[in-house]
Amino acid sequence: HPLASKYITDKNAISESSIFVTDKDTGLQLKVRPDILLPHKQLIVDIKTTSDFNNFEKSIDLFRYDVQQAMYTEVVSKHYGVKFDFVFLVVSTKQNMGRYPVKVVKLAKSFLSKGRTIFRRDVERLKEIIGDLVNELNDMYSRYLDNDDFGDYITDLLTEEEAKELRKQLEESGV
Repeated sequence: HPLASKYITDKNAISESSIFVTDKDTGLQLKVRPDILLPHKQLIVDIKTTSDFNNFEKSIDLFRYDVQQAMYTEVVSKHYGVKFDFVFLVVSTKQNMGRYPVKVVKLAKSFLSKGRTIFRRDVERLKEIIGDLVNELNDMYSRYLDNDDFGDYITDLLTEEEAKELRKQLEESGV
């Protein structure tokens, strides 16, 4: 595929480089690792395989590729300060006339909108879960300070060495 070949052989392509940004709505650190990043073309290329091009749309829903695209474009665009586009380079796992067919796929706007909604919902939910865990750890530590039975509780969950390390970390952090 001529376009796929250009993406893969582009001398300015960045392959599998991690990119981090802090989400302004939640304060969470977000990370993506695009297969191919073409900053000079403001393009993210993600490589996928499929046994059947006709069923790739089902894979989008099944593997949440629309959510992945939303996250990657948001993180990369925030990192570089410009809007990036996104394409899937889809490679067949079945040979056809001695070659593995390749298609470049750009998702329809309906997938993009749904993916972004789910991505934002997931990030907000992750923030809630982390908050709940921090609160639970703080409550456990408070119980320990109040009546010193925390040690028995935590060693039921962790090995003795893990419990000692956690106590040390909590004391050092001033929680």
